[in-house]
Amino acid sequence: MVGKSERGRDRYYTSFKALKTRASAILGDNARVADLRRVDWARLAEPWRAERSAADWNHLRRAVSAFLSTLLADKQHPERRAVLKTFPIAPEAAREPELTATEFWRLIEHTPEYARPCYVTLVITGLRVGEYLTLGLEHLRQESCSIQVPGTKTAGSNAVVAVDPDYWPWITAAVPSPLGYKWLRTHFKRAAKEIGRFDLRLHDLRHVYAQLASDAGAPTAQVQAALRHANPAMTRRYEMRTAKGNVARLVGGALKARQVG
Repeated sequence: MVGKSERGRDRYYTSFKALKTRASAILGDNARVADLRRVDWARLAEPWRAERSAADWNHLRRAVSAFLSTLLADKQHPERRAVLKTFPIAPEAAREPELTATEFWRLIEHTPEYARPCYVTLVITGLRVGEYLTLGLEHLRQESCSIQVPGTKTAGSNAVVAVDPDYWPWITAAVPSPLGYKWLRTHFKRAAKEIGRFDLRLHDLRHVYAQLASDAGAPTAQVQAALRHANPAMTRRYEMRTAKGNVARLVGGALKARQVG
């Protein structure tokens, strides 16, 4: 079975279903593994990215890679390498959700009351959605207002996350989650639509956590530690956006100081 989690398996299934539709002439009901080499991946990439997204295309690539690795029991198998060699990686634009604290609370007002602790917990902890959904009461450390996070992505994911004591009641109301991924995402997207933010994704709440910290003056090293990023380059994008705002204000101030009339 491809995918370590139920959510991962569901996403892979969605990718394979879309692939079968778009490459039906080659990947029909009687298709074989070797037929994957006959797919013109480069030609398929452009319309796929236009209709869905670059991130969705790259997820399809990961799905195909995981499928072949599992089936062939070897990541270095010549068949897998031959397929991925012709399977281009799409460049993805960095996500900058631009969700302010005020907008976040407006969004929360449009979600069901019983679901609100879930979204607040994601923002005040910076947890990945998959990490949050695995939490149980046994992972909560009330004495220290912290959470022992089960590792779900990298070795560094298995760590302790601190929580502002004033927000601990939100944590106890949110763990274990009263919602599965489907409804967690559904309520979020509906609320985002209500405030006119059609671009928002559930994962953006992790970005908001980091951006709020950076905007408040937290050094990159501290934000990196809180997000459990292995590479500081992954964290500096939040600092860069803060820096751009600072420069904009400096330029504006310089212009106003010399403005005539």
